[in-house]
Amino acid sequence: MAQFRETVLVVDDDAKVVRSLRAALADVAPVVGLTDPFEAVKVIRDQEVGLAIVDQRMPGMEGTDVLSTMVEVSPDTVRYLLTGYADLEAMTRAINEGHIHLYIEKPWDLERLRRDVAVGLEAYRKSRRQNDEVALLRSAWAELRGENEALRIRVTSLGVDVSLVTNNPEMER
Repeated sequence: MAQFRETVLVVDDDAKVVRSLRAALADVAPVVGLTDPFEAVKVIRDQEVGLAIVDQRMPGMEGTDVLSTMVEVSPDTVRYLLTGYADLEAMTRAINEGHIHLYIEKPWDLERLRRDVAVGLEAYRKSRRQNDEVALLRSAWAELRGENEALRIRVTSLGVDVSLVTNNPEMER
C-alpha cells in the first residue's frame, strides 16, 4: 500500500488567521496557507490535498465555491468550512454544494481543531486506501475476464461441448 503524507490547505482572506492555523497544525501535517481563494483553486487542481479548511466569506469567491470545486477535482479531500458568522443559508449551501465534513466557528478551540484535523486526515487515508484496493480489484477482475475469454475461445476451437448437462430446471436457468 502507498504511504501518504497529506497536505492541509488553509484558505482565509485574513493573513493572521492563516498564520495562526499554520502554526497550530504544523506538527499535525504539512500546511499550505493561502489568503487568495483563486490561488487555492489552483493548488487544489495541481497537488494532492488531504484536508482543506476554507473560510466562508472571502472577497471574490466564497469558501463554498472553493469547496465545490474541490468536490469535483478531489472528492476524497476532507472539507472543513471556517466561519465567523452564524449564517444558516451559507451553512446549508456549504453542506449541499461543498459537501463539508465539519463546520468550524471562529474563534475555534485549538485542541478540538487539532483533534478534528487528525480525525479528518485519518478519514482521508482510509478513503485513499479503499480507492487503491478498489483499483487493484478492478485490475484483477479485468485480468480474469481476459483469461476467461481466452479460455472460452480455446475450448471452442478444440470443439469441446461446454453445455450444461442436467435434468434440473433451476440449473438450466
